[in-house]
Amino acid sequence: MGTRKLTCQVAVGALLILGVWSPACGPTLPPTQTPTPADPTYEPLRSTIQTYVDHTPPYRREAAQAQESVQGKAEPTPSSAVALRTR
Repeated sequence: MGTRKLTCQVAVGALLILGVWSPACGPTLPPTQTPTPADPTYEPLRSTIQTYVDHTPPYRREAAQAQESVQGKAEPTPSSAVALRTR
């Protein structure tokens, strides 16, 4: 009975870890908010970049998915360079 309880605890622990870790496996998108500049003279540039970011989510999502589909992107190989260029 003791080993069965331990097995259940390990299984529950593994499922919790998997549940917390699984969102990190999907394609990642850059942040959607531009940071506030320290110098107010850059505010027009920030607002222009924010407008661009607001209007391009479908394209950025598509680029992130294309990058994720390249094989061997995590290793330091020519494939990782292809993944970067794909994005």
